[in-house]
Amino acid sequence: MKKLPPKGWWVFIFRPLLRIGLSFTLLFVGLFLLISQVLFPLFLGVATPATTLAPITDSLFGSASPLEGLPVLASSSYATPPTVLQEATVLSIEDASVGEVPAQFYLTVPALGIKQAVVETNSINPTPSQSLGHFRGSRFPGEMGTSFLYGHSALPWLFNSSNYKTIFSTLPDLTTSDNFYVHYKSFTYQYQIVGTKILAPNDVDPLKDYGIELNSPSTVVLMTCYPPGLSSKRYLVIGKLIF
Repeated sequence: MKKLPPKGWWVFIFRPLLRIGLSFTLLFVGLFLLISQVLFPLFLGVATPATTLAPITDSLFGSASPLEGLPVLASSSYATPPTVLQEATVLSIEDASVGEVPAQFYLTVPALGIKQAVVETNSINPTPSQSLGHFRGSRFPGEMGTSFLYGHSALPWLFNSSNYKTIFSTLPDLTTSDNFYVHYKSFTYQYQIVGTKILAPNDVDPLKDYGIELNSPSTVVLMTCYPPGLSSKRYLVIGKLIF
């Protein structure tokens, strides 16, 4: 009589194969993450010409400074607060620029899970770690012109909506179908994303009215470093006021 293989013999054959397959799968996933999230962004940051900036100095996994290298920072008027607020044309409310300017306001971006993020008004801090920054001299929300907001980014997998050193890491994920909200004084303004830009730091002008070329009288720009985690470029998201 022919001897039958022991019961469960297939376990002894397929278990080593399963372990080998799992090992190769984990190795492949690890290599994919290394290439797509570290080496490729690093290559973009090195291969793309940048006259003033290098990759972030803290560490590869740290946050990049969004305002470093912008020519407008060389202006003495940036660090010196104006003694009298300039009058501005208000688009949707009568007192957007009248009275006391709040020390901070708030930003909500539902598509990124950002809720009521603090924005420091008229910030003179180029590397804010406890809030987002509103560039001094740019318009306030609700006014005609452009309100320019900026924040840190890091490698996308480090994104944390409550950590201001990584809060804008997924900003490039936004599309023109997304909206964001700015809560300024007692008003909430809704902005629809109408465009994005990738610029060299020297080409970024935080005091520019970005709504002119988009035929939009009131806009907000959200800016961070690009690729996320590096600082060779700047990524700008432009939203127009719709409500």
